[in-house]
Amino acid sequence: MNTPNVILNIEQMDGVGRGTSPLVVHSHGRYPEYRGAKVLLSQLHSLGFESVTCSYDGQMIEMLRSMDEVRHFQVYPEVLNLSRSSRDIQNFGMVGFAKKRIMSVKVLDLRILVLASLRHLPGVLKMDYGLLSMLLAELEFLRFRSLHPKVVFLHPSMSDIALANHNADYFRLFTTFFKGRHGVEPGIMSNNVGCLLQKLDEWNIEVRHIAGPINRRGYRMKPDKRTCEELIMKANKSVVATEVCCPEGPTEEDFDYLRELNISSCTVGLGSALSGFKILDLIGRQNHG
Repeated sequence: MNTPNVILNIEQMDGVGRGTSPLVVHSHGRYPEYRGAKVLLSQLHSLGFESVTCSYDGQMIEMLRSMDEVRHFQVYPEVLNLSRSSRDIQNFGMVGFAKKRIMSVKVLDLRILVLASLRHLPGVLKMDYGLLSMLLAELEFLRFRSLHPKVVFLHPSMSDIALANHNADYFRLFTTFFKGRHGVEPGIMSNNVGCLLQKLDEWNIEVRHIAGPINRRGYRMKPDKRTCEELIMKANKSVVATEVCCPEGPTEEDFDYLRELNISSCTVGLGSALSGFKILDLIGRQNHG
């Protein structure tokens, strides 16, 4: 089996990546504006990277849209990042937050949101939290739509709340709401990937795409490393590994571990084109060694 596909976590260029890696601090200091992130992404694309992931960020999305190379990127949106939403609510208030999100969407896309609201009008009128959050997810996704994503992930800040509350209905709502809409498949990110796989099986919820911390050190693999490995091996899902490596970047042993688990892809945050070159050189040697 070939080395897993590497997906660039471009949030780390914005200083808001998951974790507290020195790489995040370094890249934020080196690329304080989106122009720098754009240059770095162009360099990484020229090296051969073709997949990126990020949660909702208006400026980051516009930066992606403005790139000539974006048509060659496979973009994986992450919707309902609660940390970003709460920050915007603190900065602009609830009304300002809603206005800012709505004003960022094109008029034709707003029509899609209105139609979705009308289809679920009873729930909207009852102020159903799950349904309203799906409409917010739709609003966020519409900004990504022109980038032609194939999978949309529920952000772990939301999925882990639902998981902690044993809220099977919320996962069903997300998967049914997005399945087939806009030509995308739903996926779920979680910082409790083992628990998530257990519950999805218990609740009989079909989700093909799963993402979460998976690494040979067992870091953040819950409930424990061995259980996660067993669940991943029998899950028959497309699994994306996050939190794969130390700040220095993935090693040959890191990739070997993921291959043993049949992991399809992994996310990596990069602070320079040189780091990208080293990773691709390692992947090339593994695939042809």
